[in-house]
Amino acid sequence: MNSPIKSILWYSFPFLVRNFIPLISLPFFTRYLLPDEFGSLALSIIYGVFIVGLLNLGLISIFERNYFEQNIQSKRLQLMWTCIIFVFINLTIGTIITIQLEESINLLIFGKNLPAFLTVLALIHLGLKSLLQYFYIYLRNSKKAKLYAFISISEALICVCLSIYFVFDKRGILGYILGQALGVGIILIILTVLAILKREIHFKGKLLKENLKLSLPLTPRVFFGTINTQFDRYMLGILNTKAGVGIYDIGQKFANLGFIFMTVLQQVFAPEVFSTYMKKPNKFSKNIAEYLIPFFCLSLFFCLLLGLFSQEIIYLFTTPPYYKAFPIITILNMLYATYFFGKQPQLLLAKETKLISTLSLVMVMLNILINIPLINFFGIIGAAWGTFISGIITSLISFYFAQKYAKIEYSKSIYLLYFLFQISLFIVLLLWYFKINYVMGLFFRIGILFVFIIVGNKLNLTGKVLFKGLLIKKVNYNV
Repeated sequence: MNSPIKSILWYSFPFLVRNFIPLISLPFFTRYLLPDEFGSLALSIIYGVFIVGLLNLGLISIFERNYFEQNIQSKRLQLMWTCIIFVFINLTIGTIITIQLEESINLLIFGKNLPAFLTVLALIHLGLKSLLQYFYIYLRNSKKAKLYAFISISEALICVCLSIYFVFDKRGILGYILGQALGVGIILIILTVLAILKREIHFKGKLLKENLKLSLPLTPRVFFGTINTQFDRYMLGILNTKAGVGIYDIGQKFANLGFIFMTVLQQVFAPEVFSTYMKKPNKFSKNIAEYLIPFFCLSLFFCLLLGLFSQEIIYLFTTPPYYKAFPIITILNMLYATYFFGKQPQLLLAKETKLISTLSLVMVMLNILINIPLINFFGIIGAAWGTFISGIITSLISFYFAQKYAKIEYSKSIYLLYFLFQISLFIVLLLWYFKINYVMGLFFRIGILFVFIIVGNKLNLTGKVLFKGLLIKKVNYNV
């Protein structure tokens, strides 16, 4: 096995750069685009995420899983292109229908007018990104790290540059999303042309049928998952204003750095877990947990930094109309760190797709029941707390069932450090709630950071163990 630190650097760097570049450009966009415009885009994206998720029919998850069942690289390429072609046809049909019914869709779903063609562009952008995701999964699992880095960073740079150009050209929020869609489209066209020249494109109906049998039960999860991830913004749009949605969306963009970082770590360790499970699925051991400890510590530490210094992040990267967004970053990162437990791959490995969809339904019901009253009374902060509470509950439920199918024996120290993390950020929120002097609060937050590091080291989870774990070249899975 390759050194985890090398994998993290190769895959996390481009992934973080790809997501950090849009954030760096936010001072420009928040200067030229109002919260109301970002709110309109956020509402359009809700529709796009929902439709794209349904039209993919769960194939992205199944492609990542079944990649390792194909022993020949040509078969893996066949699987990828079969999925891409099928999904592209679905997305084309969905886009045509949306063009014809856009105005009705906006009024029916959101109860308000949105800028013409915004919903269509959002759908096109997200659809193209979903197709590109198949390439990223293929490159990552094929261990083509340099090519993965080049393509992903190029995508981010092209998208941002085009968006800046169109916004500067006074095309408003339409120009912003147009630049994003064109940037992804350019990358896809280049990759497709290269594949045609290499004669790599194949469509196998039988292969599609086999994978759809496994992926279709995941479609309800996509349906419920979309509701779960987008419901807070949707209800804000109904019960609040588009400007409120825009402020919340900006806060969520920065908060998502924690989710993105955790996702990167998962992308590093998941292929190893997948491949190991395929060899001997009945023999997970403590060594698996030991292998995952460094990843767990890194996810906690990164989310802690975002949560502690969210105020400084918002002030640095946005303009005054968006300053109210900083508590959202802290609250959501309390949730995103929990996803390390809630998104373990055991259920997918065990092919328990129906159970996954059932858990997603539970998540949706909790989200709706908790979010509506909190948003109604507390606005954007209520939306963040509602998402946190429902997400924590469902993540713990998912973790419970995942452990029943393939137990990973984490030590008590793991749970103690996680508890300390939650307490630390909750204290920070109390400081802001009681309006403690900024300088005093800053010193207090720095003190919390040092306490976390010291306690983590005492628990043998940070410091020497963390870096030793990341640098280890081979892991004995005891299988």
